[in-house]
Amino acid sequence: MSETEETLPRATVQKIIKEILMNGENEPSTKEFSCAKETVDILSTACLEFIKMISMQSNEICEKDKKKTIAPEHAIQAISTLGWEQHEKDLKDTWENSREVTKAIQERSHASRHTAGMSEAELLAAQEQLFAASRARFDASGQQ
Repeated sequence: MSETEETLPRATVQKIIKEILMNGENEPSTKEFSCAKETVDILSTACLEFIKMISMQSNEICEKDKKKTIAPEHAIQAISTLGWEQHEKDLKDTWENSREVTKAIQERSHASRHTAGMSEAELLAAQEQLFAASRARFDASGQQ
C-alpha cells in the first residue's frame, strides 16, 4: 500500500474482528485466534469501499434534496437504496441512541458549567460573597 492510500488503523480492524467473533451470534471460541496481516488489509479495504459507496449514494440523495450537508437520513436512505434495507431499523436505533447520549452529555455539561454541582442555595451564597468582595474592592478603590 502506498503512503497516500486511505486506510483504517490495523489495530482497530483487528479489534472489530475480535469483538465480532467473541460477542457475535456464534459460540465464543475457547482458543485464541489470529488474523493474517493480509486478511486485515483485505477487510480494511472492503470497509473503505463500503464507506465510499454509502458516501457517494448519500451525496446523490443529499443533492436531490437540494441540501448542502449529508444528514443521517441521507446515509440511512443510501443503505436502503444500495439493498441493505434489512439494516435500516438498527441504523435508526443507533442514530436515536446517539442523539440521546449527545443530548445527555450536553445537558450535563450545561448544568455543570452553570452550577458546578452546587445547590441553588449554595449558588446564591457564593454569588452574595462575590458581590460583597466586589463591593469591598470598589469601596477600597474609591477611598484612596
